[in-house]
Amino acid sequence: MNSHDVRVKLVAIALMCAIVLVLAAAAASAAKVEIHGFMLNRVYYQPGATHFEAERISLQASAPITDEISALVEWYYHQWAPTDKLWLESAYVDFRDKSDGRLRVGKGRSYVFGITPTGGMRKMSEYGLVSEAFTQDRIFGMQYNQTLKNGVAWGAGVYNGYNLGSRPVSDPHAFQHVANLHLCDRENTTKDVLELGARVTKKVIPELDLGLSIRGGKLSPTDVSFLQRNFNATWTSRTKMRYGLDAIYRGKNGLVSNGEVYLAKTSSLQHLAYALLVGYEPKNPSAMKGYVRWGVSGLDLNVVDVDASQVTNQLTFDNEQLMFSLIQPIRPGVWVEFAYLLNDQDPLVSGVSVPDNDVGFVELFTAF
Repeated sequence: MNSHDVRVKLVAIALMCAIVLVLAAAAASAAKVEIHGFMLNRVYYQPGATHFEAERISLQASAPITDEISALVEWYYHQWAPTDKLWLESAYVDFRDKSDGRLRVGKGRSYVFGITPTGGMRKMSEYGLVSEAFTQDRIFGMQYNQTLKNGVAWGAGVYNGYNLGSRPVSDPHAFQHVANLHLCDRENTTKDVLELGARVTKKVIPELDLGLSIRGGKLSPTDVSFLQRNFNATWTSRTKMRYGLDAIYRGKNGLVSNGEVYLAKTSSLQHLAYALLVGYEPKNPSAMKGYVRWGVSGLDLNVVDVDASQVTNQLTFDNEQLMFSLIQPIRPGVWVEFAYLLNDQDPLVSGVSVPDNDVGFVELFTAF
């Protein structure tokens, strides 16, 4: 038996042992474990040819360990992802204390900076420019959140710092992978820097919460190289700071609104993003809901601020997005969304061709 065969055998044995342990753990706590998930199925009608997409599939398992401790694991599947179609979306343990506080350890959404773009907060299926730029990706570390009795809530955390990267403006597969990219903080893959984040909110009236956030650390050498490749080869500063202001309004008459502004200092680059969402949610849970969201992701750049070869680089463009959405509930956990996104890019120099990337789709959301 050669070394390759030995490695294959060892891997097979390890997998079998892992499966046995998982099955044993599941059997031991079968009454506690809850399995949930959801899937998004879409019909894209613009741009390009009308077609169907299995947009996203999620499967999660959660269980209480004790009255104060619980755990959750969630896997995502994106059939259109170029690589890593199946990945670990969340995996964390929650520890709750008697003072209405929660310590979360592991990988999950950040609750220590800005408006966390859960479905209930972002309202629409698409995250939008602003969430993509600053708040969308999960973090891995520790975060503590507490709600006080005077209408104040706060949170603080330490975690693997975000990496600099990009996202396509709207889904690339909707238009044959022709997309305009914009600058974003992305989930950490190099794990070479830590970041600190903190957030405080105050309920000023029963319908309105105001929030203030800050997070930052140092840019990694990989981040500095990213900036030098895409903006200016002379930038060497490792400064990375993010500041946020937000407001969440929930009116008694069904009017809802989210507003958020994020200011950023990334090496020698200053940039910002802001968004305003307004919607109407009838008291009748079976009635149609409607939302409009406008967002901007802009960079403080002039032609002289970047290398000459980068003036047509999509990451140097300012971006604006307007999204309209109507959501018709079918039953709890099942609804249809009719959505349209208007996207606009502003290059540093005139005459640069920007591919059309307005998007229209109809989505069936199904939770189980």
